[in-house]
Amino acid sequence: MDYVVSADGGHTWSAPKIAHFQKRIRSPQMALLNRCHFMHGRSGSFGDEAGKGHFTLYSSRVH
Repeated sequence: MDYVVSADGGHTWSAPKIAHFQKRIRSPQMALLNRCHFMHGRSGSFGDEAGKGHFTLYSSRVH
């Protein structure tokens, strides 16, 4: 997934970088709760195979 970072409130942006995740995610959405970022969406898996699931959730670490 491509991402960019702004350190000045959105006036300028870093060069695009790529984030790698263990599972594919479709239609990702971001949320902020108590200084922790969450990204959730549907997994890139299809079918009834065991362990695939159809919901993926990632969270950031709070420093």
